[in-house]
Amino acid sequence: MKKILPFIILALVAIPAGLWVAQTVFSPAPAQAKALDFSLPDMQGKLHSLSGWRNKVVVLNFWATWCPPCREEIPDFITLQKTYGDAGVQVIGVALDNREEVIAFYTGMGMNYPVLIGEQDAFNIMADFGETTGSLPYTVVLNTEGKIVAQKLGALDLPRMEALIKPHVSNLQAGAVSRP
Repeated sequence: MKKILPFIILALVAIPAGLWVAQTVFSPAPAQAKALDFSLPDMQGKLHSLSGWRNKVVVLNFWATWCPPCREEIPDFITLQKTYGDAGVQVIGVALDNREEVIAFYTGMGMNYPVLIGEQDAFNIMADFGETTGSLPYTVVLNTEGKIVAQKLGALDLPRMEALIKPHVSNLQAGAVSRP
């Protein structure tokens, strides 16, 4: 029994850890899952609806200025928008933060894609898109028909971002993304 006990303890620790890892890696969403429409204000207070970006591959990123992994992945979202914007990709940030903090961060980072300010409403929208724990960052990819095709809890890097969008974008620009 003494020889088996460490294996039982290891199994009891490994199972929840495995479930956590499985939750934080890329998970494709059911192809028939239609994205919910919502409206949130941008940094100038103008309301934007998600449906306004139909016919584009939308990379919807829920983030906050106080979230270190969110801050780390934003330069790759900037590169993604710059590289694939002309191919029909639209990155949209949904900030779970206050307007003043977002404006300062946006300007300082040189962000090149729209950011909507959700504050507490963004948590509810994020839950509607499948992330009910309130953890950040959380990214959802929508195809040109507005269907959810991928979801990812946790930070993304540029190669993973590209892997998520490429199956859903026609006429991608030739060549690889130049990396620093």
